[in-house]
Amino acid sequence: MADILFICTGCAKHLAVDQAGVGVIIACTTCGQKVLVPNASIFFSCSHCHAELAAPPGLAGEEFNCPSCEGVLVVPMQEEDESSSVSEDPPETVNEQNRPDAPQVCSSCGQETARGAVVCTACGAYLLTGGTVHRKYKPVTRATSLEEELRGSA
Repeated sequence: MADILFICTGCAKHLAVDQAGVGVIIACTTCGQKVLVPNASIFFSCSHCHAELAAPPGLAGEEFNCPSCEGVLVVPMQEEDESSSVSEDPPETVNEQNRPDAPQVCSSCGQETARGAVVCTACGAYLLTGGTVHRKYKPVTRATSLEEELRGSA
């Protein structure tokens, strides 16, 4: 499955999301702006690591870093025969899964997370990539006061 390359409408940061995220509203990792992951009609491979990539037609000629290897690449122009069969602005469809108010579900543990969340607070999985956060410390399960801690250790 290809990574979709696109640009944040708030801060112009280059973003990449798995193709399964098309039509989902995410929060930019830099500015927090809510951004709709666009449909892509230009499919290509990274010239360095051969990762499968895709981009909307408006990004043809734009320079990006590959999300897999960080190599510099340029989104290719859409081929002439492909562009005639693909509409410039396909209608956005909203289904139950990509409704802005629909809950987001972690694919690792099945826990509902806040819409636009990047990391699952239940299991630590990155919601966009499926990787996990490496924790140095055990997660706190409840707040304790200093007084309760001192009584427990005495």
